[in-house]
Amino acid sequence: MIQAVSDLNRSVEEGEQAKGAIHFISGPSEWT
Repeated sequence: MIQAVSDLNRSVEEGEQAKGAIHFISGPSEWT
């Protein structure tokens, strides 16, 4: 149970980092 929660939290963190990177990369082109 603890391991599953740990894996889930890691996946969420990685997902947030990916969204942040995509937003950072695509952001400037959206504003121009």
